[in-house]
Amino acid sequence: MPPTDKNLPPPAAPDEITELTEGLTHEVKNLIASFPLVLEMISRQVDDARLRQLIGRMRGNVDLATSLMDRLAEFGAATPARGDFVALGLEPLLRDFVLKATATPDTASSLQLRLVSPIPEIFGCPDLILIALTNLVANSRRAAPGQPLEISAETRKEAGQAWVVLAVRDHGPGLTADERAQLDRPYFTTKSAVRGFGLGLPTVRRVMQAHRGALRIESSPGQGTCVNLFFPVSPGFTSSDASR
Repeated sequence: MPPTDKNLPPPAAPDEITELTEGLTHEVKNLIASFPLVLEMISRQVDDARLRQLIGRMRGNVDLATSLMDRLAEFGAATPARGDFVALGLEPLLRDFVLKATATPDTASSLQLRLVSPIPEIFGCPDLILIALTNLVANSRRAAPGQPLEISAETRKEAGQAWVVLAVRDHGPGLTADERAQLDRPYFTTKSAVRGFGLGLPTVRRVMQAHRGALRIESSPGQGTCVNLFFPVSPGFTSSDASR
């Protein structure tokens, strides 16, 4: 049994979900693709300050809808074909991710990487793991703006098995007991509609389902939040090799 409070349920008809979300996002993005240009043309013909303000809000809504479609596409793509999975060492992937995630001055000191050796290979999909990390880091940055975050990787032995545990930790306000109880609710978010759609955590859950792994969230008010992703260790590395 994976080391989590609840077994992660198998994804429901992943092929149908992927097909539905791909079709939906494609059609909606096509519908709204011309909106920015049309709004810009209208704005040039309008002198009224109130109308310009409304046009600005409409532009913001178009950007929000586009972002939602992108998040929905990620959610649908979180169950790829098995051929996308390979024997994977996480260290190069994590170092590259952190390098890219801290490439600008405003993010240069906001993400730290801690690796606890040995970190064996897992059987995983690099693209999906990057999707999960991107969602978790984005959530953490919104929860704790301007504060350093930490990504760590280590090997643990739990439930009679060795796991590579990938964790994203922030020092934000943390979650209340009521918020923690709602984490399994689809599309639950602690952020306003302008800042989040509640698709990040469901996407991460689907990534872990695809890896036959588990997800554990540790959080309390004032203590920040740590999201732990448990990946089964590849067969060549036995549970007795775990660091603890």
